[in-house]
Amino acid sequence: MDDSKALFDYWHDRVRLKNSELIAAPGHVKTQDLRHDCTYYDDLWRSPEVQQLDEPERSRVIAIIKYECTAKVLQNRAGRLRDRANELEAACNEQDQQKSKLLGLIRVLQEKLFGKVEEEPRSQNPGVRINEWGIQTRHSL
Repeated sequence: MDDSKALFDYWHDRVRLKNSELIAAPGHVKTQDLRHDCTYYDDLWRSPEVQQLDEPERSRVIAIIKYECTAKVLQNRAGRLRDRANELEAACNEQDQQKSKLLGLIRVLQEKLFGKVEEEPRSQNPGVRINEWGIQTRHSL
């Protein structure tokens, strides 16, 4: 396994994910928790295949396994969080549209109930105000 790219590819293909609930968790999750709890990192570096290597090569392979496990779980988490953010943004946009429709309906109903109310200039009639429901009210100064 002298070729670095082949070594990275080999270990990349061996990394498997687990514990998808933690990967998709909305709050902060420490990288080391994701690596240990959501991949088989510990099993991979403890495998006989790795442990039988001589020391400088073993440390190199363990570093590659750590990198590949971390990269795979963080990429998966980023994708899940991005998808969730897109879902939430779409839901907010839908709520904004519904709010606009409801406000329009309220205005139409107010006009039907109270007639069209137009605010007069304050200098001509300072005691008359339009409240938040579009109803004309008199206030003493």
